[in-house]
Amino acid sequence: MRALRPIAAVVLSFAMVLGLAGPVLADALAAKVDAVRSPDLPILMAADALAGQSAAAQAKAGKQFHTNLNPLLSVCSAAGEVVGVGPNLDSIFEAFRNSPPHWGLITSSRWTSMGTGMATTSDGAVYVSVIFCEGAGGDAPTQPAPSPIATAVAPAHARHTSPNLPALPPELMLSPCSGSDTRELVLHEPPWVTRSCPGLA
Repeated sequence: MRALRPIAAVVLSFAMVLGLAGPVLADALAAKVDAVRSPDLPILMAADALAGQSAAAQAKAGKQFHTNLNPLLSVCSAAGEVVGVGPNLDSIFEAFRNSPPHWGLITSSRWTSMGTGMATTSDGAVYVSVIFCEGAGGDAPTQPAPSPIATAVAPAHARHTSPNLPALPPELMLSPCSGSDTRELVLHEPPWVTRSCPGLA
C-alpha cells in the first residue's frame, strides 16, 4: 500500500467536487494498469500528484481535458497521459482497452513509472487520469507499485455508480508528450505538434 498522497491542497482547491476518490481508489486504478503490464510500474510521486490534480480539475469543470505535463519533463525524458470519464472505473478501463491508441499508451514498454488520480462529481461521474513517465532520474521519488490485494476489498464500481448518471459510454482522451531537447507533443486526433507540452483545456 502506498503512503498517503498529498491530496489536501487538491481537496481545498476543488471544494465544489463532492467526492474526491481517495488513495485506495487511485491505487485501484494503478493496480488495473499494472495488471496488464509486466513489470509493474512504480509510482512517481510528481506524476501521482499531477494526476490527482488533473482528475480533480476535470471533475470540477465537468469535462475532460489534459493537464500540462511540462513540470514532469524535468525528471522524465517523455510523459503521456490518458484521461477518461464514466460511471465507474471498470467501464472507463474497458473503454481504454477497446481504444487502440489508449491501450497502446497504457501498455507501452517505454514507461518506467506512473501516477494515477480519480475524482467523482456530485452526480457520480468518475474522472480518471493516468500519467506515465519514461526515464525518471534517480533523484525522482518513487514508491512501489500498489498491491492488487489491497484493492480487492472495495471495488471502485461499488462506490461510483449513480442512478442519476445517464447510460453513456465512457469518454477518453490521449496525450503523449516527449521530452529531451524538443519537448514535442503529438496527439493522435488530428496530429497537432507543438514545441512544448501544454494542457489541452
